[in-house]
Amino acid sequence: MPSWPLASSLAVACLNLTGLSLGYFYLRRWVRGLVHLLAMVGLIIGAFLTNAASVPMFWRVAFGVWLLWMAFDGVRQARRTRLPTHSVHSWQLALIALVVLLVEAAVLFGYGALGRQEFAVGVAAYEAADCRTAWRRFHRVTTLYELTLSSNVAVADARRVECGLFVFAENRAQQGAYAEAVSGYEALLGRYPLSALISVARERAAAVRAEWAAVLQQEREFAAALDQLQIVQDHYADTAVGENVLGLSADVYAAWAAALRAERDYDQAILLYGWLLADYPDAPAAQRAATLAAETYLDWAAALRREGAYETAIGKYQAISQRYPETAAGQESAALA
Repeated sequence: MPSWPLASSLAVACLNLTGLSLGYFYLRRWVRGLVHLLAMVGLIIGAFLTNAASVPMFWRVAFGVWLLWMAFDGVRQARRTRLPTHSVHSWQLALIALVVLLVEAAVLFGYGALGRQEFAVGVAAYEAADCRTAWRRFHRVTTLYELTLSSNVAVADARRVECGLFVFAENRAQQGAYAEAVSGYEALLGRYPLSALISVARERAAAVRAEWAAVLQQEREFAAALDQLQIVQDHYADTAVGENVLGLSADVYAAWAAALRAERDYDQAILLYGWLLADYPDAPAAQRAATLAAETYLDWAAALRREGAYETAIGKYQAISQRYPETAAGQESAALA
């Protein structure tokens, strides 16, 4: 039987350019075809497992070289093979190869288009600070669509990390793990100063610290609550919570003073009311601070009288009338002193 003509050999090469070993299979080189097909599958798996999008040029060259080798080897194998009786015209082989290549091109184009669409949805969610949606979309870009070898994959990977920190912080805040939540937000702020999430992360970090302060206040950890609010004042003054932080701090001082008064620690309670008046005169909690301080003095004086310490009690009445003369307690004390 005659050997393959050059045109038919080139058609076999085109069949192999599909990467599916169709040329080998047409030549009935089953083992060789299967080996090359498995090698192509191995290349795809290797690209997927090694984050191919991070070095796209390497993998484009690798796939290109492999396909060219298969095409070259197809010609070589065809020239070494006797023309079988089942052979078809070279133009028919070329047409089959063209159809398969067009189908593959359409599939690859669609694959790339879906990857770009997924990325665009992720970016929109990211810019809207919807990080749960953004993370899912970016995760698909970096896994399902990694083999697009697009630069979008690297961008999606970086933004997925940003969104992961944000979602972690949100989850921990919802669970009441405030320290971990704040750590997550501040890690995002520190590592990604140009992130589109910065403004939202700052607002959330300030809000979580304020929530933490409120819980600490309920647990009577007043000093710790004030520490959290001080951090808000120092680092997040431009946030919504930061603009109201003085009022929140004043509320903590008022609650702390009330707790000390209930515990009959009158001296410290009066001291805190004094700080409240001096440091937060415009806060709503300071409006009644003078009255409450005077009433605390009255409680103290009454306790001293019950203990028989009359002279000390008189001193407290005098202090009330001197320091808070405009209050009802001050006027009452002026009569008692």
